[in-house]
Amino acid sequence: MTAAPTEADLLSKVHKAINATRAVMVGVVGGAVHPFHPMKGHTVEGERSAWFICRRDVSLVREIGGDAHAATVNIISGDHHLHASLVGELSAERDQARIDQFWSSVADAWLPEGRLSPDVILLRFDPSQAEVWISDNSFTLAWEVAKANFKGEKIASGEKASIRLA
Repeated sequence: MTAAPTEADLLSKVHKAINATRAVMVGVVGGAVHPFHPMKGHTVEGERSAWFICRRDVSLVREIGGDAHAATVNIISGDHHLHASLVGELSAERDQARIDQFWSSVADAWLPEGRLSPDVILLRFDPSQAEVWISDNSFTLAWEVAKANFKGEKIASGEKASIRLA
């Protein structure tokens, strides 16, 4: 049996999933109901924040205004072995060095005016806590489902952890 992953291991897996996944769901919480937005996320090893490049006129930017706002980021890794829901604060900022660092052909396609445009802005997400679910590989999961159904018991597969980041 393997040891349970540490909080640092889980946060590393979450960051890898953010970087590898085509889009995560980002939304503000509190007050009026706001839709979540699919956005390409970026993280840097050793840093807690996640970054999202967008246009200044995106509704998320308008919703948070000039101050940090409570927000949630939901992630499902491409292989579906990691699911996570992070809560924290979302803020908008113009950091040209970060924009240059994260700029890609995908960003260029969404923002054809280019990375130097004043309409390009970053959303910075600073998580304070996370719920992370790690699933078994497909074969193990299928085995655990079959075993649970045969025995009439609840499935014993995967792990769930809560992480306090602040």
